[in-house]
Amino acid sequence: MILVVSFSHRNDYRGHQETRTTLTEISNGFHRRFIFTMTIQVLATVSCLLMWTTLLAKFAISGDENLKHSAVPALIITFYIYNINHIKSFYVLVFTLKDFREKFIETCSSIRRRRARSTTEYHFVENTHTRLSEDQETHL
Repeated sequence: MILVVSFSHRNDYRGHQETRTTLTEISNGFHRRFIFTMTIQVLATVSCLLMWTTLLAKFAISGDENLKHSAVPALIITFYIYNINHIKSFYVLVFTLKDFREKFIETCSSIRRRRARSTTEYHFVENTHTRLSEDQETHL
């Protein structure tokens, strides 16, 4: 997702330079919402990490060995599963939002068009060079 936003921002910036127009409000809103969502994601992940670290520290400080041996592995497994689900739900949220989905499709389309254009130009130059070589041979 970060790559998609980086590419779309780069494309917007290039379009801004080529057309000498300002970035659209939709694009600005897209970037603001992405930054807000990423900030919430980071804060939620950090708060979960601190919560589980605090619980693990309490178990480490307490003197009950049975509690430590049974609870610590369960807490560690739960911590990793919770984070995986949390990140997965974030990306599901991002890709189900209409603005993000439209921008993602637009960025993929522009990358595909750029690739198609560059390969077409390459074949054109290659064919032109071949035709020139054949013409030179016929004149000899």
